[in-house]
Amino acid sequence: MAVIDFNKKHALDGDEVLLTALVKLNPTPFTQALQKEKVNDYLLQKRKANKLHKRELALKGNSLGLFSPRNRFRIWLTKIVISRKFDTFIHFIIFVSCVALVLDKPTLEDGSALKAVLFYLDLVITTLFIIEMLAKIISSGFYFPKGSYLSDSWNVLDGTIVFISILNLSLSGGLSYLKAIRALRAFRALRVITHAKSMKLVVSSLARALPALSNVCLIVGMSFLIFAIMGNQFFSGQFAYCQPFPEDRYSLNQDECIGGKLNENDEFVNRVWRNPPYNFDNFGSAFLTVFEVCSLEGWTEVMYTAMDITGRGLHPIKNNAWYSAFYFAFLIMIGSVFLFSLIVSVIIVKYLEMKTESDGQSFLTAGQRSWVVTQKLVIFSRPFRVSESPTGRFMRLRMPFF
Repeated sequence: MAVIDFNKKHALDGDEVLLTALVKLNPTPFTQALQKEKVNDYLLQKRKANKLHKRELALKGNSLGLFSPRNRFRIWLTKIVISRKFDTFIHFIIFVSCVALVLDKPTLEDGSALKAVLFYLDLVITTLFIIEMLAKIISSGFYFPKGSYLSDSWNVLDGTIVFISILNLSLSGGLSYLKAIRALRAFRALRVITHAKSMKLVVSSLARALPALSNVCLIVGMSFLIFAIMGNQFFSGQFAYCQPFPEDRYSLNQDECIGGKLNENDEFVNRVWRNPPYNFDNFGSAFLTVFEVCSLEGWTEVMYTAMDITGRGLHPIKNNAWYSAFYFAFLIMIGSVFLFSLIVSVIIVKYLEMKTESDGQSFLTAGQRSWVVTQKLVIFSRPFRVSESPTGRFMRLRMPFF
């Protein structure tokens, strides 16, 4: 039996990664007892078992009321659908589809060669997607049997994307008022998620984390509320200055901000006393400013404006209220760093929970999981063969060198 080349990467789960890593590293005599051929047998048997399990799930009940579980055509399609080569081919088609979407632009001329190539390529890709969907429907059924095509939410996403592709091809006949639907072709990239187990796990963990994130969002909203009220008390009505000429900002008060002059385009412009886009004059503006600062987008301009305030109706002075920077430092520390880390930690916890469930160890304690790993190592270990020292004098002298 051929031995796995451990220098190459394989799509392995947690148990397989553990076994292959121990054989590859060999840091101790215990791990040296793990034989590559035995590990190869284990991996092969596990993959066969997974394939048979998928086949049993697919071949349940009559598909579309026409194909029984013993139908040869249905069995043949099931073998193709659950094969790794079929998944690899679909991944390649999805990649080609994404490249075609990048090349397709609204500015392409109707008679250009590239537009014609992209149209026929889109036709071929859509046809292959339809064939894939029909093969899965015939293999597992459409709606009624358990484990059918529509019983999996990821298949529903695939079917919706295929329907959008069919609708997009039908729009090429002249339905100009529906051309906006062509933008929905971008959802084809989502098919990468449906055919990647790890990406499915990430998306599912995000969906499961939504209820827990609602509590975190409540904490975030309360924090923004507190800082918005504080900012309204500290800076209300003090962000305004004379605009639009930069030289008037630090020299003219509100009662002096009158008249006007020519700008750089030789146009006469009147002076106006007004606020910058982000301010703390009312609760709504304060809450929006707090959100802008926590997003770390343009927050330095808001902080420098707060550091220059002098009072209502007075022109700003550089670093007159330098201590205002502490407000923004605490706001970023709590509203951006701490709360963002809290959101990420919730998502990571849900991801680890789903990963544990997918490994079949969701109801095991940490000690029980360690025991399972130890038992697997014991199964694939064997005693060492100890060689006895030779008895002859000449053989003893030869032993260290040969």
